[in-house]
Amino acid sequence: MAETGTITVPTPGATTMRHNQVFYIKGGKIGDTYTPMAVFTDNTEKPSAETTEKKYTVNKTKTKNVTSYGWQVDFTADMIKDDTVIADFVDIGRTMKVGPDANRTLCIVDFDEPTEAEGSYYAREIPVAVVIDEFGDNDGEMQVSGSLAARADVTEGSFAISTTTFTAG
Repeated sequence: MAETGTITVPTPGATTMRHNQVFYIKGGKIGDTYTPMAVFTDNTEKPSAETTEKKYTVNKTKTKNVTSYGWQVDFTADMIKDDTVIADFVDIGRTMKVGPDANRTLCIVDFDEPTEAEGSYYAREIPVAVVIDEFGDNDGEMQVSGSLAARADVTEGSFAISTTTFTAG
């Protein structure tokens, strides 16, 4: 970053790029090994903070506090039949799986944040429910869209690329 007077100007190219944050998922028909969500056209992370507010009689403004999160990732993907993740998601929606049958484990890896270990990067692991909203048409090509809704708190740690394993801590 370059400093100009009291304003710090970001260095060009310092913005996190979409391709540097990769979503991996495991469970169900995908299996026990993390598999990249590689052919998705959209993965939008939404922390969705939930708040409470209160106005005290001695204050002019309200006090607001974050109390929890309704975290989810909205996704859209082309229905590519030979992609393991897409096939699993399509199966969940077509057969209307519920409960544990629709649960998976998501790992979001930030490739622009290496850890001290060689080939390892900062990552967050989140148990999710796969929520299928729509099998849509994109100019004649079928798509699947929905969300990955958090089922529990996030666990921070690292992700080793060579073994596709997450380590908490």
